[in-house]
Amino acid sequence: MFLNDKFFLFVICFKDVHKNIGQNKPAILETIVMGEQFLRENQDKLTSEQQEEMQKKIDDLRAYFDQVERKSNKTDKDTQNTIDRLERELEEEVRNCVKFL
Repeated sequence: MFLNDKFFLFVICFKDVHKNIGQNKPAILETIVMGEQFLRENQDKLTSEQQEEMQKKIDDLRAYFDQVERKSNKTDKDTQNTIDRLERELEEEVRNCVKFL
C-alpha cells in the first residue's frame, strides 16, 4: 500500500469519526441537561456529597466532550489544510512534468 493510499484511508476514517462526534452532540448535551435537571429536582433527597459527586460527573462529561469536539475540529481543519497543500504540490509537479514533454 502506498503512502498516499494510507493517508487517503486515514482521511476517510477520520471524517467518519468526526461526523459521528457531531451526530452524537445532541444526545450528549441532552444527557448533561437531564443530569442537571435530576440534580435540581432531587436536591432535597441527596446528601451534599452525592450532589457534589453528581455535579462533578456532569462537569467532567461536559469538559470531556468539549475537549473531544475541539480536537476533532482542529484535526479536521489540519487534515483539510494538508490535503489542500498536497493537491497544490501535485499540481505543481504535473505542471513541471508537462514543461519537459
